[in-house]
Amino acid sequence: MLERIMQYIVAQLKQASTYRGLMLIIASVGHWASVDSVTQQQVFMDVGLFIAGIIGAALPDRVGAKNSRAEDEPADQPPFNQPAA
Repeated sequence: MLERIMQYIVAQLKQASTYRGLMLIIASVGHWASVDSVTQQQVFMDVGLFIAGIIGAALPDRVGAKNSRAEDEPADQPPFNQPAA
């Protein structure tokens, strides 16, 4: 079980969305900690940033996608710069 968790964490650390998510979490916590008087709008912003960060850091870049990595087999559609055959 612990080995599977570590494999998932290592796989997530190879994706750009993980770093974006972590930065959102840091931004929301840093904003929360730096404000003297908190308004309701700031609370909603901070909670929204935090939730977006958690989602971005925890989920893979392409959830449920058939072709989720560049090394996989090519997708059924041609690249954007080439016309369909």
